[in-house]
Amino acid sequence: NVMMNKFTYGNATAKGIYFDEENRRHLYGIRQAYAEAANNLAMQGRKEEAKKMLEKVDAGMPEQSVPYGIVSRGNQHDMVSTQMVEAAYKAGDLALAAKITTRVRKDIEEQLNYYAYLGEMSVLEMRQAVQDIMENKADNLNNRQKGVFLEIRQAFGLKEYLDNMERMYKTSAPAIPESPGVIKNNPDSNK
Repeated sequence: NVMMNKFTYGNATAKGIYFDEENRRHLYGIRQAYAEAANNLAMQGRKEEAKKMLEKVDAGMPEQSVPYGIVSRGNQHDMVSTQMVEAAYKAGDLALAAKITTRVRKDIEEQLNYYAYLGEMSVLEMRQAVQDIMENKADNLNNRQKGVFLEIRQAFGLKEYLDNMERMYKTSAPAIPESPGVIKNNPDSNK
């Protein structure tokens, strides 16, 4: 009730206001609370209430002021946005889930391209280097990349999490029933 009827977002809806990382961190804490509450409502079968809650926070913190995909310490902002994606999927709000996923995926891809650039390698080569380090096989990252290893690993983890959610929640087209095939053998044919 407080989140839906009493809470306001201050100047988050005003155009042209810049929130630095510390202020964004506080706003993302609010967004996270909405995501968790919407997730819980959806899991209780109260999907319409969950959708309304997500719509309220999406409108109260527009992307121009509080982006969904943006670099932050420990990738906190992208992690909160990923929680919003999951809550949107569970609530059945596929449009919101797609919108946020697009923004977060773009940010993660930009981060991975930057980290790969630091090591003068491709994103695929960097992924293999990270995998090798995690399996104690090799230490293929250069010193600049080692300094941000946890960030690199976390970006790959978020990308994989988004991929898994899309596979799990996206609705697929109804299956077309197949009729059983019939194999005809023609003993006179050499084909």
